[in-house]
Amino acid sequence: MGRFYKILEPGVAFLFPCLDNIQYIHTLKEMTIEIPQQEAITLDNVQLDLDAVLYVRVVDPYKASYGVQDPEFAISQLAMTVMRAEVGKLMLDNVFRERANLNLAIVGECLLVS
Repeated sequence: MGRFYKILEPGVAFLFPCLDNIQYIHTLKEMTIEIPQQEAITLDNVQLDLDAVLYVRVVDPYKASYGVQDPEFAISQLAMTVMRAEVGKLMLDNVFRERANLNLAIVGECLLVS
């Protein structure tokens, strides 16, 4: 009757047409989201152009449905913000060496929010 009732598991599910309605359908496969090119400034005041590709997967369908209106847009905006902030903490010489740490910081921040 208009409220969240349950998450349907894969397989056969019996629904009553007048009472039950499926609102959201999510794929649980891994998706790629391209992050558009953006500018970031390093600690030594050098301007860099950054772009990225995110690999994301829905692990909690309830939060993806009711936690935010557009989960793909939200995660891409969060990743862009974290990426600019992390690059801002590094000197230009260290940016390429610290790519693995940048990846870990972006993933860690995105996991904390989700």
